[in-house]
Amino acid sequence: PEVVDLQTTTDKSRTLTQHTSRLCNGYLTKKESDGVLHQMTWPPQSPDHNPIEIVWNELACKVMEK
Repeated sequence: PEVVDLQTTTDKSRTLTQHTSRLCNGYLTKKESDGVLHQMTWPPQSPDHNPIEIVWNELACKVMEK
């Protein structure tokens, strides 16, 4: 793996950002309140967490609601 100092690099594609801009957060919040989108809480990347287990749990909760 390559380790890059993100403070000094000029390659902006290496900057690690999430959807935290006001514009993006506002859009996602509006879609969620309109019922179009459901934002799931996602754990940090860890070998102890398997993403598919989170999806199965979410599906099970939706089935139990019905």
